[in-house]
Parts: sequence; structure tokens; C-alpha cells
Amino acid sequence: MRVLTSFVFLNFTISCQSNHYHLAVLSFIVCFLCFLSVNWIKINSSPVCFGSHGSSYGNFTIPETGDVITFKLVYLSGYVNCRVSDVQYRSKWGCSFLPAPNNLAVFITDSLQQRILPTDKASFRGGSGCHASTVYGISGVTSESAELSFHNFSVPLSVSVGKELQIWYTEDLYNCFAGDNDGQTCTDVIGLYV
Repeated sequence: MRVLTSFVFLNFTISCQSNHYHLAVLSFIVCFLCFLSVNWIKINSSPVCFGSHGSSYGNFTIPETGDVITFKLVYLSGYVNCRVSDVQYRSKWGCSFLPAPNNLAVFITDSLQQRILPTDKASFRGGSGCHASTVYGISGVTSESAELSFHNFSVPLSVSVGKELQIWYTEDLYNCFAGDNDGQTCTDVIGLYV
């Protein structure tokens, strides 16, 4: 509602002003008002931790009804490891093996384990067998980034109070070579509401 009001204000003001300076100032004000109409909200009240094997997903419950543009995960502690015998494979959000050290391997799913994030805008790495859809890349994000910021949904996701969502290490979700995994990452979950 606030975004719509801001655009109506812009249209009215543009029709009343002919000076480019006024338009620039008013455009800035409108952009600022639009910015105020979206809010990052911390979803969890305690750390959400997910492991890398044994169906050890982390779950969180939506605290506020609304429309969400995206979620981001903010690293708190721990690591996940796709090869327990080698500490070089440890990372916050994926599997740090060479020659692809920035493979991300964390999904947000609904309670039926259907992927919500990352969106199809992520660059899935392919591979064979069960690895075909378990690792991906997001521009500007590495497996060691302090935040795992996902792309926006093409259409905001409607959520309601009490809805459960889950965080999965992808090899664990698909039981794909999860037997040699180790570790647990703990995170805060932040939602961008409109």
C-alpha cells in the first residue's frame, strides 16, 4: 500500500512541476519512501542450525503474515563438510573442494522439502546423477560469505504466521553422497517483507 501511495505522489508531483531539479529531488524522495515500504525482518528467535547428513535440517516458523521478496541467511557458527576425511572441504554454505571452491549447497524448502530458494536464477553447476541439482553459484556469494543472500522471487511469496520452512544441506536433502559429510552450520534467517 505504501509503495502504491508513493507512486501516486510521484505522478501528481510530476504533472505539477516542470523544473528538472524538482523532479530529481522528488524522485529521490519517492525512492526513499519506496525503500521504507520494504522491511528486513529477523525470522528466528534462536539460531537455526542445519547439519550435513541424517536428515538434520534446520526449521524456522514465520512470525508475521505478509509477502516476502527473498530470504537471506546470516552466518553465526559452525561449518558443513562434504568430505569428513578432509578439513579443506569445510565451509559455511557449501562444499569447498577444488577446482570449484565456491559451490553453494544450501536450500530453503517448504515443509514438504520442495525447494523455495535458491530461485532458478542461481547458476546450477550440473554434474551427473544426484549431483545434477545440488550445487549452485550466486554472483557475489561464496561458500565462505558472511551472508547467503538469495535472488528475489519473481513474484513475492505469501507467508502466514506459523508456516514452517526448512534449511537443508543439499546432499542431505537428496541423500546424495551424504554418508561422508560432517558438521553443522548455525544461522539467523532474515526475510525481506513488502
